[in-house]
Amino acid sequence: MNVRITFFLICICVISFGCSQKPKSPSITQDAFDFHIDPNRMTLASYKLVGKTLPGTPKIVPAHSASHALFERLGISYDIKQIDENTWIGPLILGDTYVIGWIVEDKKLFGYCSEPFKAAKDIEVEFSPGMPATVEYVVSTPPEDIKAFPAQFIFPIRTISDGNETYLSWGVNERIDEPRVIKIEGLAAGTYRLSAYTHNAEKLLDARIPFLFDRREIEVKSGTSNKYEIIYPEIDTKVEETDVTIRGTLYDIDKKPFANQIVKLIPYENNLSDPMMHLYYPNCTTDPNGKFEFVGVRPNINATLNYKYTSVLLLNESLTEGTTISVDILLGQDTLPLIFGEPMQNLVIDFKDEGEGEGTLSNFMGKTVVVDFWATWSDSCKKRTAEMNTLAEQFSEQSDIVFIELSIDYDRAVWEQAVDESGWKQLRHGWLDPMKNIYVLNQKVPCSIIIDKKGILRTAGFDLDIKTELEKILEKAD
Repeated sequence: MNVRITFFLICICVISFGCSQKPKSPSITQDAFDFHIDPNRMTLASYKLVGKTLPGTPKIVPAHSASHALFERLGISYDIKQIDENTWIGPLILGDTYVIGWIVEDKKLFGYCSEPFKAAKDIEVEFSPGMPATVEYVVSTPPEDIKAFPAQFIFPIRTISDGNETYLSWGVNERIDEPRVIKIEGLAAGTYRLSAYTHNAEKLLDARIPFLFDRREIEVKSGTSNKYEIIYPEIDTKVEETDVTIRGTLYDIDKKPFANQIVKLIPYENNLSDPMMHLYYPNCTTDPNGKFEFVGVRPNINATLNYKYTSVLLLNESLTEGTTISVDILLGQDTLPLIFGEPMQNLVIDFKDEGEGEGTLSNFMGKTVVVDFWATWSDSCKKRTAEMNTLAEQFSEQSDIVFIELSIDYDRAVWEQAVDESGWKQLRHGWLDPMKNIYVLNQKVPCSIIIDKKGILRTAGFDLDIKTELEKILEKAD
């Protein structure tokens, strides 16, 4: 992952404010308004203004070009005709997604006032721009120890399309060189994300210099005036007893230690979408043996270890208070493909039972194999493994069914100790050694898969109902 890209990019989206769709009145015809449309590709849509707003005209643009349509600069504006005081009609391409903007009398677009909507046959879209609002962002003088300027101020607006939350820069992107008040007028109502951050923040992070990073969501209501004071955060530089130490080795594509390379540790919020800038840690350069170490890592957070485009995800369950964990980074590994109806990749497994040693999934050809990927640092995995042990006992008389608990732990010794202290005697226990496999599991654990007697993957998923799925597969096999 590129930290600079992660830090500076804001995803493109459009404002969600009030949109409804319903069949349009059949009394409106394209011939009456000189619209010439192909009925196989296009439809005639109507747009109804709801609520009080400034005098203006709707602007219909494709959702993907909404960012360019701001302030009438660029972007396609679809032809429309007004048929009464609050209603317009116009042609759209069937199946394409659009948004509605509102142009006031001075020809400036003060916001998108509909959720993204997909053009269907004869639809009517209601939209409500509301009255324009104002936001003032007060940039005060920073404390002496904080590097603030030059900085960037961005004010994107949120929408939810097809269940996904995304953001669109609404044309507010200003450089800050000194304390001042940034005033934004003519805003449509909605949820905005306020962001202000110092330029070259990555270099400041490495040097442990506190800097400006202010990010929060703001709800703007129709016709209101809003004022917000800048927030100057402090970077956590203290090492406490409860902090976590992360050690590991970086291996190149030939699985040899990779010296003098920069490894990054990036902390995230619970949703893994935004880096936690105040918890960033200095980059670490690998020693002649490819080893790296991060000390003073805040416990109970999510994080990624990164070398260029290779990342290892560390969930908060693994970063428990006062622990030291070993995590290696291996270049050249691919994500384990889980394709139903296709042969399962032949993973190399280090089995714990004496005499079993190293094996592969192909060793179990001719048997139905249930594999549960888990990790000792996950409480939900431990609960699931106990359930798997009970299930394996229920099927213990059927010698053609195998239950394997396959650990993705970073440290083999930790996995072995956990198994020794457990009562999971009905299961085969294995460890997925990254040095012996070209694939890495990129799924939330516990993740379970079931392979039939021919080695074909039949089902997979997080927190899978294994008993039900297994019985289905066995029934089809009979």
